[in-house]
This record gives sequence, structure tokens and C-alpha cells, in this order.
Amino acid sequence: MWNHRIMRHKDEDGTEWYGVHEVFYDDDGKIFAWTEEKLSPFGETSGELQDELNNMLGACDSPILAFDMEPEAPSPIPALATDELRGLKSREPKEPYTSWVRIGEDCADGLKRAAVEVERLRSRLDLIERTAKLSKEPV
Repeated sequence: MWNHRIMRHKDEDGTEWYGVHEVFYDDDGKIFAWTEEKLSPFGETSGELQDELNNMLGACDSPILAFDMEPEAPSPIPALATDELRGLKSREPKEPYTSWVRIGEDCADGLKRAAVEVERLRSRLDLIERTAKLSKEPV
């Protein structure tokens, strides 16, 4: 099982910042891994992007985790040894997820604004598609 969670990072100079990560749980609900890289919203369609944004918004309802925390449970997957990886640390990250997303405590507002923008773009695309369809119909 996994979900999106907000993780607090701390730079060497003490600067704190936040990112959304995928966090993985064992059968008892204990955290055993998380993605090394913060996530960027991604979808192959505007609908998929909106679903991804909504899932990320759900992270704002859970307590913030420290990125440097220790896993709560050993990995049930032998290849994910904690001395080799911090949590999951994907060896083959998917391209869309390699970008850094910097969000603060007000992440919910920023993600909500992004979701509104996605919906505005979807409406505009729908209008363009309907206009194009009408222009092809005989008069």
C-alpha cells in the first residue's frame, strides 16, 4: 500500500522546505519506504493530471513526515535494504517524477490553485474541441 505524503526536508544551511513523496507501507500500516525524489504532478491526459493533483491534495490531510526519518518497519522487499537506499530511492526514476517541487506549509492552497487551473484548461480545451467540431459540420 502507498499514498502521497508531505515530507519536510532540511538543507545543510538549515533551510526547511517541503515536497510531496510516495510513501509505502507494510501490511501493518508501518512506513518502510518513500521516494527519494519529490514528485511533480503528471498525467498523460488532463483528467489523469487532475486525478494526480487531487491525490497530492490528500497529502495535506496527513501529518508531515521528516524526510530523514527512520523507516518504521523493515522492508518486506529484500532488494530495498536500508543501508543501500533511503526508503525506496528509486534506481530507475520515471522521468516526470525527477523534477523538484518546492511547497511550503500552505501546499493545499497552491495545489488547489493548480487544480483550478487544470479545470480551466480542460474547459477551454473542451470549448476548442466543440468549436472545431462545429466548424467541420455542414451549414
